[in-house]
Amino acid sequence: MEGYRALVKCRFPIASDESIRPGACVPGRFFGPRNEEFSDRQLGGYPKDINLFQAHKTMENAVRITKKGGVVILLAECRDGIGPFSFVRWLRRNGSAKEMEEKLLEKFQFGGHKAFFLSRLTEKADVLLVSSIPEKSLQDLFVKPVATMPEALKVAYDKVGPQPLTYILPQGGLVFPWVKSSL
Repeated sequence: MEGYRALVKCRFPIASDESIRPGACVPGRFFGPRNEEFSDRQLGGYPKDINLFQAHKTMENAVRITKKGGVVILLAECRDGIGPFSFVRWLRRNGSAKEMEEKLLEKFQFGGHKAFFLSRLTEKADVLLVSSIPEKSLQDLFVKPVATMPEALKVAYDKVGPQPLTYILPQGGLVFPWVKSSL
């Protein structure tokens, strides 16, 4: 599939001993598709989708290779809902990533860190969430709930046009994609 090229050459000088340098490159070859350019839209989901807290990992990876102003479509069942109460509380009580960052720097709280990361992602791209979580439960949580994949596609096409560059991350929480120009 075009856009999914395994890293063949290690670009990260993390190992100084020549005997271990080849092994230091292995994760990039298997878990790090390198893309030629940023995409307009992303798709992702299972298996790291038991709740929104866990699905955040896929969002991080998808937004990493999405253009500023682009759209991420996250397909995540979220059968256990949104996640820990502390995560939900942080999302609801804080209106911006900046506000969360300031509070976390004062005092770290579990859940707050993931809420901060999620809110920061939505400053770069819209995150459309197709899940089993009721739409009203997701209000003011930075993601935009949509009921179906066709609805998500319509919203994405309305924003970025009918033929956006698109990457699909079927194991979105397990890969570390990047764009060649960002290395």
